[in-house]
Amino acid sequence: MDMYKICHDAKFECGGISIGDPYPFSGKGIPEGCGRPDLRLSCHDGAAMIEFNQGLGRRYDVKDINPDNRTLRIARQDFKNDLCNPEPEDLIFAPTDLFNDSFPGYVHVTLLYDCPVGNGTFKSFNCDKEGAHYHNVSFERLLGMPPSPGDCSASVTVLLQIPLPGNDYQSVLTSLNEGTVVQWMDTPECQKCRETHGICGFELYQTVCYCRNHQGYFSECPQGMDL
Repeated sequence: MDMYKICHDAKFECGGISIGDPYPFSGKGIPEGCGRPDLRLSCHDGAAMIEFNQGLGRRYDVKDINPDNRTLRIARQDFKNDLCNPEPEDLIFAPTDLFNDSFPGYVHVTLLYDCPVGNGTFKSFNCDKEGAHYHNVSFERLLGMPPSPGDCSASVTVLLQIPLPGNDYQSVLTSLNEGTVVQWMDTPECQKCRETHGICGFELYQTVCYCRNHQGYFSECPQGMDL
């Protein structure tokens, strides 16, 4: 099986989102062995989504993919319609060995739920929609470690683009739905593979290198190979 050609020709397309030579991603249009199963792209009703960690993490809407600078712009699905029904914080973001979630131009903001009325610390907004998990939400920009919920019922830390939106519910919700830019790291193994004219893939829980006119996989393509 010519995995070099298979992965070279692989392409994910959904709505206005498209990426060829898709490593490190797996999913729709990307054959097994071409990407990491814990970074799975899918397409639902013309909208691109990504799921991290094979069902153990949350799904995000994919707003944009830029392979040239290795960035994704993603938005949390639990904040698509309101701020009042966050998923549990133990749903982890993404494989920390591959993603950098500290992208320039963004700041961490903590949403605090059902804090005591009249504590005077943050501006509070009512969660008055039917089915809301909480009664109110307030938020603050982080200056250090995320605060614990304290006397509040729960807290969620999110990334918002600088400059911060206005100090109101709709501005924060709009900013969250516009998405957050995160960057995947270019691993040394994949760099070496490309430098030797190979195509990166993923087999047996590790990055591998598929080479033109060669079966199997390598750590890098042998010298003197036909290019």
